[in-house]
Amino acid sequence: MSNRAKPSLIFLSFMCSLISSSLSAGVDALSTFTVQNPTSDPTEVTLQFKYSVSCKGAQGPKTGDQVRGYILYQGRRTILDFYVYRNELEVALGAGSVHAQPAVLELEFNSDCLLEDLQGQVQYENVKITGQETSRELLDKLALIHSPFINLRENQYEAPLNDTPLILAYSVHRGQAIRASGRLRYNRILRYTVFLSDEDNQKTSADTNAQMARYGRTMDVEWVYNVELNPELQRVGASYQGILHFPFRFKGEYLSFGERSYLHPILFNYNLDDNNVFIDSTESWFDPIFNPNQRSRPVGHHLVPRTRIEMSHSRDRVLFANAWTFKVSEAELHRQDKPSISPKDQLFVLVRGKMAGGSFYAQVTSSQGEVFQSGGTPCNSWRCHVSELGTDLWGQESFTAIPVGELRLNLLGTAGFSGEFQLRDWFFLDLELKHLRFFRLRDLGQTYGVEEVSSHFECDYQGAATVCRF
Repeated sequence: MSNRAKPSLIFLSFMCSLISSSLSAGVDALSTFTVQNPTSDPTEVTLQFKYSVSCKGAQGPKTGDQVRGYILYQGRRTILDFYVYRNELEVALGAGSVHAQPAVLELEFNSDCLLEDLQGQVQYENVKITGQETSRELLDKLALIHSPFINLRENQYEAPLNDTPLILAYSVHRGQAIRASGRLRYNRILRYTVFLSDEDNQKTSADTNAQMARYGRTMDVEWVYNVELNPELQRVGASYQGILHFPFRFKGEYLSFGERSYLHPILFNYNLDDNNVFIDSTESWFDPIFNPNQRSRPVGHHLVPRTRIEMSHSRDRVLFANAWTFKVSEAELHRQDKPSISPKDQLFVLVRGKMAGGSFYAQVTSSQGEVFQSGGTPCNSWRCHVSELGTDLWGQESFTAIPVGELRLNLLGTAGFSGEFQLRDWFFLDLELKHLRFFRLRDLGQTYGVEEVSSHFECDYQGAATVCRF
């Protein structure tokens, strides 16, 4: 069944079945259901939805391109964003309990968008460590167990569709060395990276075009939380990305789940400069000015870290594997009157290598003498170049983008569009270039399709002086 949302904040008025393999709970007309761990083993509770959304052609600055909902559970509201660009959603509720806990599903009124065919499922994932897991299975369990709850920053209560967390991923890093019984072992660090729809401190199209030039995206990507685990899988340290993008030791609170508390940290998107950095407490000296009411309104995102950023890979690969995120960001930039050049017009380049210093920009020169540079026009000149590969991770690869136009991309590989691609020195470039790959995004309506077009390029690799002909 489907139902159009009625005016005001409402409870869902359709029926859906919330089930697990061991427990079935029917949702009544008020969309109230019970969460209860069906076994005594430690579990993590997630909600998985399938749905469809249709919206009118013109979306306003608040109604946007989605229907927003909430799960009211354990004294907090976990946000649900049902975007028109996809048909599935998963959020975490945290550790399961053998004690029954009520939960309520709510929808906000949206006059422009219709949520239909919603099907929901409560999933209880057994996260007991047995010692029989593969390395990947173990890390996936640990990533879910320690995943952060990210509270809204203060101005997001007034502009709820700005800088929305879309995906949470994790990566694995070597921690402190431990020597015991003559054997050297290492702690593990799980780093959580959040992918957001925008960064509000980018104020103009020149800024968002520069973002595309530097990273091949307009979305914001930030590491949010590190947790260090010893070989016995006990937490021995935790940190978060704070003000000015510096790491700070985590001293904040965790979601409370009785016997399994102190697992999921609570972080707050900090309100200073809309830069998507975080704080671990609302009691710090600066918060009465910038976040005076945040503690009294526990509302935020608890995304499920299903994606692992593999060793040496750019974290932006996650966005190309989830190309619907480009649609979300594109719509948000239009609502805020700072659109970048469309992703469908961009030639995306994955640059792999090692940078010891300097910076570069990318350039395409057609056989007709046309010149296209990363970022295009307008572009915030001091940021319209790549100064680092693999930001906040392994420093080995990054994307950039050159706006050549959709029509030219359609002619790529033919006499209609041919020429050369080069990386150009911006400022004392010291680059050991290893490999280049080329991509485009085809507009499929409600999402983008990623197409690799590297076969159209023939590269003569000579370090930073590499030339690729097409």
